[in-house]
Amino acid sequence: MKKVYLIFFAILALLLKINFAEAAATPIIQTDSGKVQGVIERGVECYKGIPYAAPPVGNLRWRPPVAPESWSGVKQVTEYANYSAQKDDLSFFSTPGGSEDCLYLNVFVPQNSKNKKLPVFFWIHGGALSVGSSNDYDPVPLAKIGECVVVTFNFRLGILGFFGHPAIDNEGHAAINYGLMDQVAALDWVQKNISQFGGDPNKVTIAGQSTGAQSVLALMTSPKAKGKFQAAVSMSGSTIIAESLTKEESENRGVQFATRAGLENATAEDLRNLSVEEILKAQSKQNFAVDGEYITENIGTALLSGRVNDVILISGITHNEGSFVMSVTENLTGKTFSADMYKKTVEDVQGQLNKSAAKIFEEYPLGKYPTPAETCAAIFTDGWFALTVEKMNDALSKKIPVYAYEFSDVTAPPYFSASFKQGAAHTYDIPYIFWGFNGSSTLSTKLNPKQEKLSREMINYWTHALDLPNQKKWTPYQQKLQNYLIFQLGKSKMERGKFAKRHNLDFWKNQ
Repeated sequence: MKKVYLIFFAILALLLKINFAEAAATPIIQTDSGKVQGVIERGVECYKGIPYAAPPVGNLRWRPPVAPESWSGVKQVTEYANYSAQKDDLSFFSTPGGSEDCLYLNVFVPQNSKNKKLPVFFWIHGGALSVGSSNDYDPVPLAKIGECVVVTFNFRLGILGFFGHPAIDNEGHAAINYGLMDQVAALDWVQKNISQFGGDPNKVTIAGQSTGAQSVLALMTSPKAKGKFQAAVSMSGSTIIAESLTKEESENRGVQFATRAGLENATAEDLRNLSVEEILKAQSKQNFAVDGEYITENIGTALLSGRVNDVILISGITHNEGSFVMSVTENLTGKTFSADMYKKTVEDVQGQLNKSAAKIFEEYPLGKYPTPAETCAAIFTDGWFALTVEKMNDALSKKIPVYAYEFSDVTAPPYFSASFKQGAAHTYDIPYIFWGFNGSSTLSTKLNPKQEKLSREMINYWTHALDLPNQKKWTPYQQKLQNYLIFQLGKSKMERGKFAKRHNLDFWKNQ
């Protein structure tokens, strides 16, 4: 029996040793608000849930972010903090819940790096400015492969983050784009603190996908963000050139929201007294708007005129962007995307595409692709994403270095189930940067060896965007060459003069 006990305690000691090793503490880091200590996971120092601004609650709702309260002692930052309050608006992309108290960031540093001034990769999550969370992205493989400091963070979303209303806007502070203000505040935190974690504040790349990429492009035009980053990655963000609002449009939407919430002629106090539940129930889609300080002109106008901060830009789309819209539609409705749904969808969006439904039906007839869903997806891919990214790349390449790409792995693992082949859909490139990303889905997005090889190539470009001028494979975009790097299985390749034809842009450009 004594021997059995000895074996038992030996095994227990071994297990405790293993658990201790997995939960080893990071060095203690001094930030401008106090000392923090995180945990080491898989060879990466992880600092989770660091406040970068005070909770935007009570009287701080719909005000610019302010510095967090300082603390004494060492704050243990080993668990993710709150993400922004949200509903389930994009099916499996996000998780409903969250909190108004959400202004926290996370820092990930490869352990024992010999480089004491690592490049910084600052990730802005997407989700239609209404949903999403930094907590859904695992930066550990990214930090190790890219040998960089990764920063992820949460910011205000929906009406809490993007809200114009005369009663609020006339209080004398910066207004409307509170979520964008949070992003700038997080960048300010990086400038003040990242060197303490081994990052170089002069080598910051901001990156995002979808509305995260739109945030990247908005920051490129913002005078408030000037000098706070040196490179940018826009993954499927180019549709912003047709989507920002005027101040008046934003305020009109805000008044309509207040009316839905039962507040006609609302005062600022009335609005701040609304519960988060009341806000989420009454909110509709919001967007960036011209506020005069953080966004000084229409974002699309600024981008197409080349009025941007001087940075290096990686800019591209996926080969089958529109498949995401169709798969989300199927998951939200529980119905296979049908010919009738195709007809109604085109009729609903014809104004946004600047083409009559009749002309679109003629150019993209049912039967041109295997299913109605794939036919409709091609319309969104070509007329929405490909058209805008080419316009933007053409314009910006005259002012700054632009590196254009198309993600074309049509075998990308899906995290939405669908009745059709989704291919390289919108958001399906995210797992190639953040391994395992699948929103709130239960489907695995684990990459196979060939996909993992492609992922490593993309990660090295994304995290070392500032080194792009020093390499020879990926050449800066030129309008006359229409040169894109095609990320595909096997071997990525530079391609010239084929993008417009592949996406039928002569049709979409011809008014």
